[in-house]
Amino acid sequence: MGSVLETIKKLHSFRNLDSGWRFGMGGPPDEELIHRAEYYINIATRFNIDNSNVFTGNNREVVLGFYNDGHDIEITFEADGSITFAEDQGGQQIDFVEHISEVDLFKRIWQFRFPNTYVQSIRETSTRRMVASTAQHLALRAMAAESQSSSTTVHSAPVEPSVNTSTSSTVIKPNTPASIGSFLWTPCQTGV
Repeated sequence: MGSVLETIKKLHSFRNLDSGWRFGMGGPPDEELIHRAEYYINIATRFNIDNSNVFTGNNREVVLGFYNDGHDIEITFEADGSITFAEDQGGQQIDFVEHISEVDLFKRIWQFRFPNTYVQSIRETSTRRMVASTAQHLALRAMAAESQSSSTTVHSAPVEPSVNTSTSSTVIKPNTPASIGSFLWTPCQTGV
């Protein structure tokens, strides 16, 4: 158990582990797992949770622990990208969840620090932000669709990496799941 800074320093040291460091198994965790663990260390810090530790294991997972007078939580960022959550009180496991969502993980970290205080308003605020973000995204897509149906016809052609696109045309990536690569969009007058 240590301070937040010690935990972050230890977390970053995992990058230097050799493959097979533990009896021929293990190795440095994926960079994404290190970033996710650091993100949750920062969340815990904002909740004034400052007693923590971090470990890695045979499967290159990252295990993050937070401690508070016999009440502990352990968050495992699995190599497959899933998250496992465990909570102990007085040496007894009181909760264990595999494949926990990040929303539920946030809620459980909050409840660890502030028991019995996770209020509806936090969920409502998060939901409002998600809805606003989705609405903004849909509005931008509608504006893009509207601009394409105006009096200007837009032609697209794949752009080779060697093509100089520093002219007045703009290189963009279309926002559709079927799109692959970059396209050079050149406006043309209708009827020309």
